[in-house]
Amino acid sequence: MKRYKLLLVATLLALAAYPAEIEYSFNPDKAPARGYGFDKEETYDVAILIDVPSLKGSTITGLEVELHGGDNITETSGWLSGELNLKRVNGKYVNNPDIATVAGTVENGVLKVEFPEGHVIDGTLYAGYSFTVTALDGITGAPVMVADGARAGGLYIHSSRTKLKWGDATEQAAGVSVLKVNIAGDFADNSAAFRPATGLYTSIEGETVLPLAVENHGTNQVKSIAYTYIVAGNTGNGSIDFDTPVDAAYGASAIADINLGDIPETGDQELSITISEVNGQPNGDKAATTAIPLRVYPFLSVNRPLVEEYTGLWCGYCPRGYVALESMKELYPDRFVGIAYHSGDDMGSGVEFPTYPDGFPTGFINRSYVLVTDRLSDPSWKQANYYAPEEGAEPQDNSDMPGDWGYLFTHGTNPMTGLEFNDVALASSDTEGMPGSIPAAITAGEEYSHVYTFDIASLSGETTALINQHPDLMRVVGIIIDRKTGRAVNCVSSLNLNGESGVAEAGVEQAEVVETMYYDLQGRRVARPERGIYIKADILSDGTCRTSKYIR
Repeated sequence: MKRYKLLLVATLLALAAYPAEIEYSFNPDKAPARGYGFDKEETYDVAILIDVPSLKGSTITGLEVELHGGDNITETSGWLSGELNLKRVNGKYVNNPDIATVAGTVENGVLKVEFPEGHVIDGTLYAGYSFTVTALDGITGAPVMVADGARAGGLYIHSSRTKLKWGDATEQAAGVSVLKVNIAGDFADNSAAFRPATGLYTSIEGETVLPLAVENHGTNQVKSIAYTYIVAGNTGNGSIDFDTPVDAAYGASAIADINLGDIPETGDQELSITISEVNGQPNGDKAATTAIPLRVYPFLSVNRPLVEEYTGLWCGYCPRGYVALESMKELYPDRFVGIAYHSGDDMGSGVEFPTYPDGFPTGFINRSYVLVTDRLSDPSWKQANYYAPEEGAEPQDNSDMPGDWGYLFTHGTNPMTGLEFNDVALASSDTEGMPGSIPAAITAGEEYSHVYTFDIASLSGETTALINQHPDLMRVVGIIIDRKTGRAVNCVSSLNLNGESGVAEAGVEQAEVVETMYYDLQGRRVARPERGIYIKADILSDGTCRTSKYIR
């Protein structure tokens, strides 16, 4: 009887050792899985990185992962390793885990592995599985199951014929492994931590708001958190109520916008941020504080993509480029710069093309100075429009021609008349860049200037005629070029020159409506809209145009 009691106590102690068990995965939201692989008969080794301070002291008891292929998949195993190692066996490099390896079983398309003795997590390690494809079928050509994701550490692969060295395959697979690692330990109901992050930056200008991922490390949903922080000697606190609670799955996350106030010092700083409460209760996470490196600059420059369109009135598909530029200016008026290079029509000023299109329309995203102008029009200009409906046919929507500008062409005529053309290139400096325009060495926070002059009198008569339409609407686009690659790395457009030479400052200011015009769906300007649908064009005091659909 005494022996029976001792055995019972031992059993109860064993049960009490693991009060809770969780599944650790890079796919906590259980996004659908899909196959990835190299379409060969070979051995695959697949791993994920476990580097979560909150899991220290917990025990890995097993793992499982989707693995389809039936009898064409053999030699399955699961393993743990402190490093991703290989060893040479019979002239080939094979996986060499240094903690534990256990044979696995596949049931109903799921590989399951149990580690009888368990493994206590005391630092960073890798969990993985291996298998051999013996024959190709409709499944085994891509046997590694992944889900959408881009988190570092979520997918490492080695294979015997294709990927001969261990490497991060997240980008190539456009996903992370769906491997689930079973971990037992003392997990609190209300527990969370900020996910470590790299590459974060800000400036000392104004308040800093950082989007940080809050990970659920408990068994309850996370509905709210309270936090404290310290960075560059500044301390603060705050709280977040989530509109949608974070799922009750280990590693499930949501983005929280954390206001750090004004950071007074530039350079490399460390943000130390602690979640003190979860759902109004003390945070049960063992590692509630996260240290995040933060680069602080004197100011942050605005990166504007440069979109260069190659077009012509004769090109029936070129309305697509017209729609793209006009739509982008509406959506991102201060974050986007477009230039239209015309060829073979009256707006083709002979300006040197900075790139070489292989057809029209063509666009290049992301040289120099380019003189451009807006609101060019002529009654004789007829824009070929292959998006117009056939005679007698009903207009059809087209995914290439979205929004009100697209509607203008899909419900218009072929050709279209009465259009105004913006962002038209008139002249440019050296399209490959201008040596010396930016010093070889620059100092952070310093301002640098460069002067370039466009000699309007030297331009062709055709170009002068275009300028004379609206001489006050000319603008200069300044482009910073990487001369090694020829790519534009940033750009800015001046405001309209208003008949004056020089650009004192390039930027965006608040503008007022100075003129409003209306166009029917055939692109013709009307004096006053009657019943129907029109395009309303507001001309702003900075020379830009803002459009909208107008229904009367």
